[in-house]
Amino acid sequence: MASLRVFLAASLICLARSQLNSQNERVTEICLGCICEAMSGCNLTRGCAEDDCGMFRITRLYWVDAGQPTLQLDDPKTDGAYQRCTLDPVCAARTVRGYMNKFIDKDCNGDGTVDCMDYAASHFLSGYSCSAPLDNDYAKTMRSCLAQVAGLAINKS
Repeated sequence: MASLRVFLAASLICLARSQLNSQNERVTEICLGCICEAMSGCNLTRGCAEDDCGMFRITRLYWVDAGQPTLQLDDPKTDGAYQRCTLDPVCAARTVRGYMNKFIDKDCNGDGTVDCMDYAASHFLSGYSCSAPLDNDYAKTMRSCLAQVAGLAINKS
């Protein structure tokens, strides 16, 4: 079931691809889908709770670091722009990509490769402190999601 949610989220996130100003293709839709799965079970109806919003559980500071993306014709200075963006799947995905672009070369786990697990650590811990240990449940969900999607891709061929 998790892999179905990841593919649904990845499909929504693909819509963001044409709207992105980024030329970074290293943060794949599958990676974004797995981050979404690990953060909220990819709950598209999740609102704002405590200090984060939406399926990616984006905080206001994260959104600011991502460049304050907005919905079309919205202004980041207007009240509610942060919430409107982070509750919209396309704008939220654009926010995550914008944030990852800021920390794109950060090898958070020190394994010599910058990959989806590094982006996941940047998302969960922040790009400023992503080398700290990841929460076990979050890391387990990320690894399981990536393995499931890889397994589906292998079975398809």
